[in-house]
Amino acid sequence: MTEQQKFRVVKKFIDFEIRDYEPCLIAEVIVDASMNQAGNYGFRPLFNYISQNSISMTAPVIQIPVKKGQWKISFVMPHGSDISSLPISKNSEVEIKQISQGFFACLKFTGNYTEIKLEKNLKLLKGALIRESIIEIGNENNWRSARFDPPFKPSFLKRNEIQIPINWKN
Repeated sequence: MTEQQKFRVVKKFIDFEIRDYEPCLIAEVIVDASMNQAGNYGFRPLFNYISQNSISMTAPVIQIPVKKGQWKISFVMPHGSDISSLPISKNSEVEIKQISQGFFACLKFTGNYTEIKLEKNLKLLKGALIRESIIEIGNENNWRSARFDPPFKPSFLKRNEIQIPINWKN
């Protein structure tokens, strides 16, 4: 089974949950493309990096909006990876970054990853946060999407998420 980014569920609501994500390392590229194309454009250099360096594939693949037509695509490095021991990428576009611990509101959805489905679920999660008086961190582009399955998996079995960083006190 593919290793997944480490987190602890802090609270469950009817339509979403709050998670406390552990610090981790990511390999990241920035691509200029539409939302649907960005994942494909970013996947190849990241996959080449992990393949050339015998690093295991993990889940999810994370996609974050930077600005209109520009996205960050990230692979989470295996748990326990150390920034000093990860090889420098031969592709200068791939950066290794440390991500700090953080709380996220997460809404799961299934099916193919499309802009319409993403926008619908982002709106649902933002509405749920307002309903529960939970404060988002950052601006309107503070969210990230997470894809957990390979493209060849049947659509109805694919797991995706919208994740929004939040201000959370236990």
